[in-house]
Amino acid sequence: FFLAVEERKGSFNRVDYIPCIAWRELAELIANYTQKGKLVAVKGSFRSHQYEDNGKSKVRYELEVHECDFY
Repeated sequence: FFLAVEERKGSFNRVDYIPCIAWRELAELIANYTQKGKLVAVKGSFRSHQYEDNGKSKVRYELEVHECDFY
């Protein structure tokens, strides 16, 4: 899933979308108890993966979720 993180500073407004990975029972809980626009708090490990795409080196970042609280 993607976590939307909004940044507001005066008239400046930006949203970043962070790809998140969850496994097993935690993944099932997240799928069953969240929906688009709901507030959640996640705790986990930030990971990066390097790969090549058409000869260009790229990096993908993701958050491996260890805990999730629903509000």
